[in-house]
Amino acid sequence: MCIPSHEKYGTERYGEPRPKPRFLVGNLEVANPGQFLFSLRLLLAVSLVPAPSPAVRRHSFPRLRAAPSVDTAASSRRSWWPQKEQQRYIQRSKVGPLLKSDRQMASNGHKSHLPRKRFYRARAHSNPLSDSHFPIPISPSDVDYSQHFPAFFPVDRDGTDGNLSIRKIHFADIGCGFGGLLVNLSTMFPDTLMIGMELRDKVTEYVKERILALRAANPGLYENISVVRTNSMKYIPNYFEKGQLSKMFFLFPDPHFKEKNHRRRVISLHLLDEYAYALQVGGLIYTITDVEELGDWMKSCLENHPLFEAVSESELKADPVVKLLTSATEEGQKVARNGGQTYQAIYRRVVQEEE
Repeated sequence: MCIPSHEKYGTERYGEPRPKPRFLVGNLEVANPGQFLFSLRLLLAVSLVPAPSPAVRRHSFPRLRAAPSVDTAASSRRSWWPQKEQQRYIQRSKVGPLLKSDRQMASNGHKSHLPRKRFYRARAHSNPLSDSHFPIPISPSDVDYSQHFPAFFPVDRDGTDGNLSIRKIHFADIGCGFGGLLVNLSTMFPDTLMIGMELRDKVTEYVKERILALRAANPGLYENISVVRTNSMKYIPNYFEKGQLSKMFFLFPDPHFKEKNHRRRVISLHLLDEYAYALQVGGLIYTITDVEELGDWMKSCLENHPLFEAVSESELKADPVVKLLTSATEEGQKVARNGGQTYQAIYRRVVQEEE
């Protein structure tokens, strides 16, 4: 409660400044009462501070009433703070309840929140030919993957990272978008390290927060996926050694319809040289799009490249990853909802035959 610091508060002579009232909590003075009250309401909402008893609440907190906690997805807790203020907090918050697809993956007994996409809005496409400002490793050995996969790169007692030269990334999702494919592949291949590469900064930040939320909700899971902001059309050799990858994914890339912008397409004959460098012999490259012209373009480039050959239909039916191309990604789900058609091209890395 507010206590005037002077007994004669309000009775001073004209022209004399009135002393500022003091806000006391017990015997402690609070410098910023507004911030203190807001923080107190948040602590009550997440049950970090016990709610007052009914008798105390009725006399001391007449404006507080029962309201659902911030965890509206799977929590029955009730907190005591103004309902309208809680709704405003949820609307402002960058985190929200688990999505339906991610909630099905969550373990029982764990609660978490996923980042809200509307706080990470970005352009649908980004110019890959522009000079972006983000850190670029000089060579694959300069990438510190212990920051991305702490469970797979433990830190020794002397502070040095252990077994950095043992674990390698084997899956790369080029233009990973909001990370739907990575999340589904993580549980399918729990011992395989995989990384998403995205050019848009806001989308990259969203995927990072999504992975952290899933790790918090599922201890021991989703430790093998991560994301990095980079331009895959320029810096693939800076991240991967020769023959390091076993799978590369190019799902629903930007079609760049104009002929003058075809050089911006992520699949082209000269870029396939770099992808072939990073793929091991026998590795697979997966492409899919809902644009027929782009599908024909990517298939033609792969067909005319000497280091790639088409995968047979029987192998595709036995490959569990093929089913995820349309069902796991957010873009694929949107195409399915709209009744659209997709065009796949899946090829294997081979050794060039000597003439």
